[in-house]
Amino acid sequence: MKQILRPFFILLMMAALTIAGCSNSAEQGADAEKPGEKKNLGMQDVLSEADKALKEGKGLSYAITGNQTMTMDLNGQKEELEQTFDIDMDMTTDPLAMHMKGSMKMMGQEMPMEIYMVDNMMYQKTETGGWTKGQLDGLDMAQMGGQTQTPNQALEQLRQFVDKLRGDKQDENLKMSKEDGAYVIEVTVTKDVDAEFLGQMEDALRSAMVPQLEQSLPISKDDINVKVDKYVQKVWIDENNFQQKKVEQTMNAKMDIKDIKVDIVQDMKMDLKGNFEGTITVPEEAK
Repeated sequence: MKQILRPFFILLMMAALTIAGCSNSAEQGADAEKPGEKKNLGMQDVLSEADKALKEGKGLSYAITGNQTMTMDLNGQKEELEQTFDIDMDMTTDPLAMHMKGSMKMMGQEMPMEIYMVDNMMYQKTETGGWTKGQLDGLDMAQMGGQTQTPNQALEQLRQFVDKLRGDKQDENLKMSKEDGAYVIEVTVTKDVDAEFLGQMEDALRSAMVPQLEQSLPISKDDINVKVDKYVQKVWIDENNFQQKKVEQTMNAKMDIKDIKVDIVQDMKMDLKGNFEGTITVPEEAK
């Protein structure tokens, strides 16, 4: 079952990185806040300042670490596998594009990985050095993190989400604290909190998986059912210049793929390395 699970690991990780990266981009070179200004900020104020810091940003580079645990049940035969990953990701917001390169470890085996996501297409390097590619079927990349023509759209969506959860009123689903010179905003989403948001995540996961799974298994999009039970995200925003310093997220999900049932727990940490000023271009050999 290891070979069956491998594409699931890669695609789940890729989709989660896309969602996290698009939802939490921020400009690295914003001016520092002047002493004495903007004290006692609420969540909406912090997000508004982060939005201002974002507007002139072209792209960002992240260092990403994490792990995924998947429990698969195939006709009563169960197997649990854990994977860790260590990845560098460059991302631009206009146009929205990503390049991820790093490695994964599963059952003691280290596997290099490289993925491009450009123009609603995904290009993935194979173990043999070749490339596979596929359309992100039925899902515009802009839906995974905001309109490509408005780089601040992702933070605007987060502001709207905060407003939906009663603005600056804090509860178990929405919290803000201060830690080591940063505002820390934590959002916990379940179906009861925001079914629409989780539905969009489910569409993103399903869309990202279809092109690759169709190449390795005799399935179609209609054979894949994805349910995200819980999504938790913590964002660290510098209290002086409102750069987003770090993102941590956890996702609990279930998948049915024909007769295969999979339970997933994914934890991921993204540390902002700095600005990315380049252009993400798919190599000719991958096209």
